[in-house]
Amino acid sequence: MHAGYLYVLTNPMLPSDCRKIGLTKISPEKRANALSRMSAIPAPFTVEFSCPVTNVAYAERRVHLLLDAKRVSQSKEFFRVSAKDAANLCEVIAAFESEDVSVCEEFSLHNDLLAASYRPYGTLRNQKLIYAMMAATVNNSQFDRLFSQRQGPVDGFITLAQVSRFLGVGKGAAASALKNLAKVGGEVACHPIDLPPIAKVFDFIHYRNGHMAWKFSDAIRTKFYNPKL
Repeated sequence: MHAGYLYVLTNPMLPSDCRKIGLTKISPEKRANALSRMSAIPAPFTVEFSCPVTNVAYAERRVHLLLDAKRVSQSKEFFRVSAKDAANLCEVIAAFESEDVSVCEEFSLHNDLLAASYRPYGTLRNQKLIYAMMAATVNNSQFDRLFSQRQGPVDGFITLAQVSRFLGVGKGAAASALKNLAKVGGEVACHPIDLPPIAKVFDFIHYRNGHMAWKFSDAIRTKFYNPKL
């Protein structure tokens, strides 16, 4: 694990909504200068925003995961995003490092979710994976529920290694479970016993390079809490 910075760079030769977002273990200004010397773009890069992080590899994967739909090219770190949104996402990623982002061993479910099923692809593995995501969700403790529920653009992140341990399977099977759930996540509905289905489990769910990010719908989020404070 290496500390460093998340950075947002702009360049006058690029479209106004196009930014390079990445990580560096040196100062963002030195990184911008190095890119300006090496780049075929004639104008220099400018640091628009930066913030320190304790784990640059995880931080970069997470911010790129949240911005995946806005990526200009799959092989490059350029994204179509506003200055405000880019800075906000970097701050969110940095803030997650100060939260307890582990998977809780215990969490509470509302009676409506006890024995509920999740479809389509309502396998036991998918159901256990959804429970793991509930246990890894931040800002959803009983304290948050009663006093100051804090919600951001993402509920949590979970890694391939965490899922492998939680499900008791190898990393290949864990990766398959993550990819399958991300593929159908927008269609997943919760079916409680003797109650109408909760038609939307996730507001969004994304998987890339061993990391999953998600945001539960309000209808689901109010039916569980974990002990994180």
